[in-house]
Amino acid sequence: MNRKVAVLALAFALSMILATVAPAFAWDLHVPEGVKLFYSTGGDGSPIDLPADFPLNVAPWYADQIRFTANYIEGGNSFSGAELLVYLHLGGSFNTWSPWAHLITSSNPADVVWLRQFWYALPPTDVDNTKSIPAGDLEVDRHGNIITISLKTPQQMVAHLPRTVWMTLPAFDLELTKVGGNARTEVVWVNNGFGPLPGSGWTLSVYETGFNGIGAFTCPAWGYHAEQLTDCFVTMHEIKTYAPP
Repeated sequence: MNRKVAVLALAFALSMILATVAPAFAWDLHVPEGVKLFYSTGGDGSPIDLPADFPLNVAPWYADQIRFTANYIEGGNSFSGAELLVYLHLGGSFNTWSPWAHLITSSNPADVVWLRQFWYALPPTDVDNTKSIPAGDLEVDRHGNIITISLKTPQQMVAHLPRTVWMTLPAFDLELTKVGGNARTEVVWVNNGFGPLPGSGWTLSVYETGFNGIGAFTCPAWGYHAEQLTDCFVTMHEIKTYAPP
């Protein structure tokens, strides 16, 4: 299993099931009713240590690292624009990566509604963790084999339920640069829920090609200035579908 498949599996590993890693995937150009289809470019960085006073660095979560996946959606049958997915590494008895937030620049409220349905029973289902923000506040750009990701404004979101603990995701810049050869990943995952809570039953399918890469992370609020990252990924072309049950 290559690095990118492992990242996706870990990111969704909070009591969930990686349903299939298929050797081949035939994409149907006739998209069934209700299925959301996206074509994008982007990438993801390697884990970044969180500040010691991060609100979720308490029992039972002990969140100690964060990582980002970002895309610029160029086509498909749903919204276009930038998106940012936020994952937290939970320590203690969890010892796993969990999706935590999903930010998009779509101005259509219906897009946020179905994304929250997709994430049901997981942290991004909260109204403050999956939300639309202005296009100027989140930028994802590709320059040849370099991807730049910029969150221009801090974002408030729920740290955990009940809704009494909040966290701030500060503004940051992340640059991803190709260093390795071609890579391809194909993943199918079903949201089966968290612990006793049943999930939405939606299926996420991802097919992408790109390169292994390095990164540079800048976030003054957390004391990072061009922090060097390894084990990153530069996504040149991605096809992604969300299918309801």
